[in-house]
Amino acid sequence: MSEPYLDLRLGELLESVTVRGGPGAGAIAALNAAAAAALVELAARATELEQWPEAAGAAAQARRLRERLVPLAREDAEAYQAAVAQLKEHDDDFALGEALARAADIPLEIADHAENVSALAAEAAIHANADLRADAAAAAALALGAAWAAAKLVEVNLAMHRDDPRLARARQIAAGATRAAREALTVDE
Repeated sequence: MSEPYLDLRLGELLESVTVRGGPGAGAIAALNAAAAAALVELAARATELEQWPEAAGAAAQARRLRERLVPLAREDAEAYQAAVAQLKEHDDDFALGEALARAADIPLEIADHAENVSALAAEAAIHANADLRADAAAAAALALGAAWAAAKLVEVNLAMHRDDPRLARARQIAAGATRAAREALTVDE
């Protein structure tokens, strides 16, 4: 990828999405999950250990997830561009298969991390400082969207391999993120 889009201002990044060849759904899903992790980290850091003894550990875990998701955004964009280039070549089925496999593996990893963010957000929505529980619930919703978006990309990139176990794993991840987000979004109901 010629443009270091992760160094762009937010408006420039969003503008780059609108241009063919810019970051696509996988990169944006990774960044949304990273933003959700940042919200969880905020909620956990603002919570007294007497209120939530695991708050420091949750904050550290959210930070690790965020730090892993951000580079996945770029990796996904690069894998997507490589797959598109191979599709245009039409001359090497093995290379195309490899490119599509990589274009499925990265969104699967994004979905997996997003599910973890959603689960962590559900914990924060229950235990965090009351002033930030809504932020944690919102984080769960953002992570849920990221997990489903990434799972859909896995499905699309493996469309010719319906028996691939990554398809079932992507569905499991999306379902897990759904359960966690539902829990977070229904706290205090």
